[in-house]
Amino acid sequence: MSVSETVGFAEGPAASTTHRLDYAVSTAHHRLDYLDTIRGLAALSVVTAHYMMAYGLPRVFWRVNNTPLHIWYDGNAAVSLFFVLSGLVLSLRHFRTTKEPDLRQFSLAGYVAARIGRIWIPYAAVVLVSAALVRWVGLTADANPRPSAWLVDLWASRVTLRDVFRELRFGHHMDLEMVPQAWTLYIELILSLLVPVAVYIAGRSVWWLLGTVVVLHWVLNVWPYTLHFALGVVIAKYYVEMGAWLAPRRFLRLGLLCVAILLYTVRFTVGPRLHWDLNRDLIWYITAVGSAMILVVASSGTLKKILSWAALRYVGKTSYSIYLIHLAILIALTPRFMTLVSKYSGNATWILGFVFTVGMTLVLSGITYRFIEVPSIAIGRKTSLWVGAWSGRLQARFQSPAEA
Repeated sequence: MSVSETVGFAEGPAASTTHRLDYAVSTAHHRLDYLDTIRGLAALSVVTAHYMMAYGLPRVFWRVNNTPLHIWYDGNAAVSLFFVLSGLVLSLRHFRTTKEPDLRQFSLAGYVAARIGRIWIPYAAVVLVSAALVRWVGLTADANPRPSAWLVDLWASRVTLRDVFRELRFGHHMDLEMVPQAWTLYIELILSLLVPVAVYIAGRSVWWLLGTVVVLHWVLNVWPYTLHFALGVVIAKYYVEMGAWLAPRRFLRLGLLCVAILLYTVRFTVGPRLHWDLNRDLIWYITAVGSAMILVVASSGTLKKILSWAALRYVGKTSYSIYLIHLAILIALTPRFMTLVSKYSGNATWILGFVFTVGMTLVLSGITYRFIEVPSIAIGRKTSLWVGAWSGRLQARFQSPAEA
């Protein structure tokens, strides 16, 4: 979801003598485009990670594999960033004018309708497109160089109509074949529906929110990803204050960014070098903190300006489409292109294939955004307004005279 579609700030004064008000006015004008860009770059890192899973990593790049440069193709960490960012952008509007939001006028039914429409409609469209590609295009068996067994096995079986309906049901527990990366979307949808509850708790105390998350995970064994959304809500509550405080502290921002990247890439940097035996949940917690720190540092300074460049905003705007369609391109189109350029050296073929995959993903994601995402956003908004109005009338109908 585009941040600028969901988040706005009340207009501040035309001029101010304090960092905090200057920062708030600047934020209102920039409409937080840089957050869209961060999501887009994370989506591209997933594309890169999957390309490397399909065609390996050339030896020339091996020496950077266990360094912070792994940030460019750390797909698992990107998922952490997606979840923290979702918690942030979905809760920011509730903290625009107060630290204790009043949710009594908030339409939960309308919010649920909008979230389902925004996430599920584009997903369903890509499932149908992928099913057609699986059936009539498939993966080239004699591709050269041959892709890994991981990629070959993704679309190995023949797709039936029953398979399509099964994936359209959108359950994370299923073995997704046509859009396998969509396991994150089920989690995204469920946890995003709980954001209003997290906003209410955080409005009273962020420590209550974080404590609740820890108890839910360790006692009830709920997803570790709940921490990601909770951290996003906490950042939203103190967004303006944190950005204003960091704005004049350049070296502190740089130091925090370095620590954030190390935590974000802990699977390949700090963990292996210190021989840490990190279990799966602990890794998700660490990358959640690293993702949160990246978002905080990026809220001010030069990095924010760079991330607001127009060319990068395109990547942010189409980030959801990039995430949805890139594997279909990698399976159905990239092997055929790799065969065409296989006459070149191994590294040259690898680079050309990577450029082709990213380029086609960017082009087709723009088309998907224009003809699938934009209509789904409109449908979600209209449905949200209709459901919100309907639920409001229903509530008023059953409201007692004393409450009225």
